Amino acid sequence: MNASRSSQVARLLAGLIALVIVAGIIRLFSSIQSNRRPDGRVVVCIDPGHPSESNSARTVQNGTTELAMNWQVALKLRDILQKDKRIYPILTRSSMDQYMRNRKRAQIANDAHAGIAVHLHCDTGGGQGFTVYYPDRLGMSEGLIGPSFGVMRASSAAASALHEGMVMSLKKRLRDRGIRGESTTYFGHRYGGLTTGIWSKVPTVTVEMVFLSNRHDAVFIKSKAGQEAMAEALAAGIKRFIVP
Repeated sequence: MNASRSSQVARLLAGLIALVIVAGIIRLFSSIQSNRRPDGRVVVCIDPGHPSESNSARTVQNGTTELAMNWQVALKLRDILQKDKRIYPILTRSSMDQYMRNRKRAQIANDAHAGIAVHLHCDTGGGQGFTVYYPDRLGMSEGLIGPSFGVMRASSAAASALHEGMVMSLKKRLRDRGIRGESTTYFGHRYGGLTTGIWSKVPTVTVEMVFLSNRHDAVFIKSKAGQEAMAEALAAGIKRFIVP
């Protein structure tokens, strides 16, 4: 191959690489998906976290499991949101024990063009209280780099609204641990973010409602009154974000 031909091929390859890079940048900065149904209602995707590939959530702590608490609060939150004619709540699964990979949880919200995806969890360790997490940097999962910067910005706003609603309702009952980026979590530190955040194309937040390892928190979330208070607090925050 002569020098002129080699130069043409090199320029062509450089052009193709540039197009790929530009396309990737556009995708990262792209806006979030449309989040209204044809009837005008906003979809809220409620994900009772686990069982998943990362955790069965069946470990008993202070007389209960994360699996049970996530599910029970999710049902109460759905019932509250169903009363608002502007909102169309959906659950990521149909039964408490249904196994689902974290990637699938995000895809359900994406396919529904949700206005927000709320992933409910209970923490463990030496802490106490509730924490709201959002994707704050690019991560990688199964070869995918995400989420887009548009999703990160919208998720930050969603986390702020959700946190504000929760603080107003729960400030006298649970410790407020604030808003944190997913990169500060165990999995986020390793992969850049949580799988549900990386795969999200809609605003997404993860709420660690309580520390089940803390007796005070566990007593609160096990009670019907505590579950209802948590669901009401979550609903208040969600509405602050999606309902004008």
